Amino acid sequence: MSLRYLPRAVGWVGETLFWVAFYFTVHFTLNEDPLSFWLPVKFMLAVPETLFCMGAVYSFRWLFTEPLDMPINRVLLFGLVTLVLQHVVYYYASQAVQPYAPVLSAAYRRWNFFMAGNGPFFFLKNLHYLVTVSSFLYFSMVCLPIGLFLLRDTVLENRRLAAAQQQQLTWELQSVRSRLNPEFFQQTLTQVAHLLNQQQEATAAEVTLKLAQLLRHTLYENRGTYVPLQRELDAYLDYMQLQELRLQDKVDVTLRLTVENSQNAHILAGVLLPLTEQFLPLAATYSEIEVRVRNHQLSLHLSADVLPDLLVSPEFSLIQRHLAHHTEAAHQLRYTQQGNTFSLQLELPLQAAALAAVS
Repeated sequence: MSLRYLPRAVGWVGETLFWVAFYFTVHFTLNEDPLSFWLPVKFMLAVPETLFCMGAVYSFRWLFTEPLDMPINRVLLFGLVTLVLQHVVYYYASQAVQPYAPVLSAAYRRWNFFMAGNGPFFFLKNLHYLVTVSSFLYFSMVCLPIGLFLLRDTVLENRRLAAAQQQQLTWELQSVRSRLNPEFFQQTLTQVAHLLNQQQEATAAEVTLKLAQLLRHTLYENRGTYVPLQRELDAYLDYMQLQELRLQDKVDVTLRLTVENSQNAHILAGVLLPLTEQFLPLAATYSEIEVRVRNHQLSLHLSADVLPDLLVSPEFSLIQRHLAHHTEAAHQLRYTQQGNTFSLQLELPLQAAALAAVS
């Protein structure tokens, strides 16, 4: 057997041994008897009943992989058949142990008082037995294990679903991080070509270097949940300088940056630059941007003379989910509109280096 199947096999054996011990405990509790010499009879009753009940439970899991989505009549039919067969097995097991059962034992008394002469469907002829012993046996040995399996499967499925949703969010966020506006790159490269045509090689080289640094940060240095604030601000300044160069004949862009007490601070990745990227291209004639860092708190204020469709942007919705997932209620994102001026205000807490590493 391949070693890769060993953990699964060990888990299955451990689970089987657990249920065997559980079923034996139920039987030994049900057949409580002060006669110690009756112990072999207990095993003779417990073994066939245990094998049947384990088979019934695992059959349920095999037949009803999605029990909550199955027709209720099929589930009830399975329960009725299992109830009948469980008592049939118990009847013939009790009959087999009678030659070895002491007169004072519970197995002897049950056989003579309830089962003898009534056949394998004896439990239908005695209401007291059906309500007490039958219900206890069926609930503890069939219903309870099935319920525990369903509960475990539900918890595991919820965990898998949460992990899948988180993975999807991560993939989508990586997509947004790595996907700046294609028009931004096209126009920036066009501007580089224009600078070269005007023999401004030094400016063209500087623009090319900033574009390369921005791409490196976006694709490689921005993969963690939190990134150093200084690195994020350096990339943000490169991006804004490129945007100012690209939009110099169309939009008047004003940037104000204030940084105080930000040593070793880390910022949530995938927020600052993508949020600006979604907002800035929608400006009509002017855009004002203010970034302020103080006491491990970042404030971003964006305003432009346009009524953008930012709120319905899929990328913007993803950024909102990203903020809600990692900061919960610690951040604030507000929108205001006065005339044709639309403003966006973000208040985002920063993390210390140690906390960012844990996150």
